[in-house]
Amino acid sequence: MQLKQVYLLNNFEEVLNILYREAEIYEREALLSTGIERLVLKSIRNKILEYAMTMQLSNCVKDVFGKKVAITDVDCVLYANGRIRAIIEMKRRVEDFKKYIMANAKQFFILRSFARKFDVPLIYMFKIGDGYRILEVDTKEFVEVKRLGRGQARDNYALWEVEKSIYTKDIQELMKGWIQ
Repeated sequence: MQLKQVYLLNNFEEVLNILYREAEIYEREALLSTGIERLVLKSIRNKILEYAMTMQLSNCVKDVFGKKVAITDVDCVLYANGRIRAIIEMKRRVEDFKKYIMANAKQFFILRSFARKFDVPLIYMFKIGDGYRILEVDTKEFVEVKRLGRGQARDNYALWEVEKSIYTKDIQELMKGWIQ
């Protein structure tokens, strides 16, 4: 691992440790408050730990295998009535897509493999303002991939026309369709 990466990783771990301790303090203070506040703080603390573990695993795997390995997480596996119903990837965006929806190509191909294996939909759910841009991917359809972005954001992206998605402020009706 390069010296710069080690330095950044060490500083990042220090920041995560500080955030973790702060979340612990708030969680103790929240013992006097409602149950939901405690759950939220505990969840934040656990996410911080998970993120730190993911970063460590990612660096170890890349040291062992080099750059020819892709590591990704699965944001959500929707399980209902005794079986997996959907693989959902959740993202946040400041503004809505104009012409194309873009998603990291390596992650897409991995998630598509899961969706195909379980014969379930692959759904991208983008939180945009007070609504959601929902794309249900046809896992058997050809997907265009282009190299886009600048600097660290330069990567291969899977592209879908915005018209293939829907924008909604209420995802409850969509979820009913995924579960049935």
